[in-house]
Amino acid sequence: MYRCIYILFLFVFPFLGKGQDIIFLKDGQQIESKIVAIEQDLVRYSYFYLKDNQIYSVEKSKVLRIEYQDGRIEKFQMTPPATDFPQVEEVPSPPKKKASKEEKIKTKRGIQLAAFAGINGASGLYNYKSGPEPPVPSLLPAPSIGINVDFPLFKAISMEATLSYRGKGDRIDMQDWFDSFELPPTDGVWEVAYPEADGIIQTYIGYGELALCPVFAFSESFRLGLGGYVAGGIHGKEKSDYTIDYYFEGEIFSREVINESRQIEFVELVSLQDTDEVRYINRLDYGFTAFMDIGQGPLSYRFTFNLGQESWEPENDLFGEGNQPQETYHLTGMFSLHYWFGK
Repeated sequence: MYRCIYILFLFVFPFLGKGQDIIFLKDGQQIESKIVAIEQDLVRYSYFYLKDNQIYSVEKSKVLRIEYQDGRIEKFQMTPPATDFPQVEEVPSPPKKKASKEEKIKTKRGIQLAAFAGINGASGLYNYKSGPEPPVPSLLPAPSIGINVDFPLFKAISMEATLSYRGKGDRIDMQDWFDSFELPPTDGVWEVAYPEADGIIQTYIGYGELALCPVFAFSESFRLGLGGYVAGGIHGKEKSDYTIDYYFEGEIFSREVINESRQIEFVELVSLQDTDEVRYINRLDYGFTAFMDIGQGPLSYRFTFNLGQESWEPENDLFGEGNQPQETYHLTGMFSLHYWFGK
């Protein structure tokens, strides 16, 4: 008897699930139901085993698939929400045209600031107007640091102000200086008596300098500036370290050894006699300046030239000959590296 019931159960059970619809949700749940309706966003159903005829619903986006009692399988996939605007194919933008040099200059930024450091090659050019020739051109390496501020005016023209500390001065080779003298005619005593010198006279002066230059940009990487500068003396020192030998008939009969230094004192008007302890120099230094700036981007290289005029040796008697310098031209060449912020 029991065996017959068991065999009947096995025969009927597979068909019990065929009278219901099964909703498979994406979170793994299964709902044994009778599908009532499938709407745009909802699936409406009633429970298979409940006889209350109440209608339930589940969001369509949560449904993975539905297996119907007749064996059909309906799968659901997420679709983007419909919009009232037509789909427009995105057209790629045309490639950017490389800006020409003129356009780059035209679109140059506003005020720009730079810091720089460099080295000067300074020289003093003396003019005595009478007596011995002036010293040969000298060269004194000296440091320079400062800032640049560039103000744009027109498409390729700007105004640049430079505030800097610059070392100037000169370093005179005494032997070269003596060799440049025009000696008297070689007769009489001058045939057997003559002087020779060895050593240097070095003058170092530190200036605070302000320069103002119109700047012309020929390209993004090449600029020229030409203007003027004015500087005020801050500190300085003169060092004399040389020997003068006086020869007579090929032998030294006298030697003068100088090894001393003296401070430089700045005055508004040079009208004082130099002393062994102090050398008086005009406080004000002014003249022309020009530069050539090369480089694109934040770093540029610059060559600068200054030419100023001032009296460097007031009432300084040259070797007791009564010859005094009337004018002294100050020439400086500088090589510097400039870093432009925000460029």
